[in-house]
Amino acid sequence: MLVVPVVVAGVFGLADQRANASLPVGLVQSEHGRPGDELARSVRDSKALRVTSYSSIDAMELAVRRGDVLIGVEIPAGYGADTPLRVFGKASDSAFVAARADVMLIAARQAALSEQAGTPASAPVEVERETARSNTNATGLGRATAGMLVFFMFHSSLYMGAIFIDERSRGCVARMSTTPNARTVIVAGEIVGRAFVCFTQAVVIVLAGRLLFGVDWGDPLGIIMVIAMFALVGTSASLVLGSLGRGSLEQVSMGLLGVVGVLGLLGGCFWSLAIVPAWLRTAAHLSPHAWANDAFDKLLATDAGVQELWTPLVVLAGFAVALFVLAVASFRGALRR
Repeated sequence: MLVVPVVVAGVFGLADQRANASLPVGLVQSEHGRPGDELARSVRDSKALRVTSYSSIDAMELAVRRGDVLIGVEIPAGYGADTPLRVFGKASDSAFVAARADVMLIAARQAALSEQAGTPASAPVEVERETARSNTNATGLGRATAGMLVFFMFHSSLYMGAIFIDERSRGCVARMSTTPNARTVIVAGEIVGRAFVCFTQAVVIVLAGRLLFGVDWGDPLGIIMVIAMFALVGTSASLVLGSLGRGSLEQVSMGLLGVVGVLGLLGGCFWSLAIVPAWLRTAAHLSPHAWANDAFDKLLATDAGVQELWTPLVVLAGFAVALFVLAVASFRGALRR
């Protein structure tokens, strides 16, 4: 519950960080004046890019088609007046989008510096603007740790539900109902206990991400709110499964692997939903995982506070309430059996 999520997050996060730390870019420089030279130098000096220079557009386009580089960048003749950059590549490829964003930000930064210095600015560059922090955690170790937090919170919750099925089959639940405790006390104890375990697991993963991987989770209150809401979702789902499920612990555990795996893959625990097709992104939001990951993405990549998280929090609250009502009803039924 505590070690495996951190180890898996480290493996996935380091792989993603490595993949995005040195993106291969092809470069053709047709403009050899001051703006073109400065831009070419800035692109080559970027730590996030691995630049290969080509002598012609045809050679660079061939490299892009073969996959030698993710994108091709041409600094055309006349760049710096009214001629923009030209970028070649497969627009549907997420790696292309990342590399293009890096190049365009470099160009925009150079244009801003030229304007401040009073020199002719380069051609206008349209850049999508967000309140992103300079050291974003939306990819790499930050995103992987958040995804594993969501995945393993839900996995641990449902596994506790599988254990409850086993306890029912051995008569433990029936014996609980014969004690002097009221059924409401037993139900409350199960809910609070499971929620506490789930919340504690999440807090440990957050702290491990901060101390081991240097993850800046963003607004603390936002993090607590998302974790608490998803813990309620997982706890309620656990009680529904435990009260209505059938079979041995081994049988239920095997079935859970498939359910938890599908929800984790669909809900964006292993990759950002920004890179999947629109129809799949829509389908993903039928799961609570996608809404939790949306909230973490905002917290990791921007300066968002609770006020910017109201949509995913309200949806998660809806999942929690619906599952909670079903959980209480089914659990009371399990106590009577």
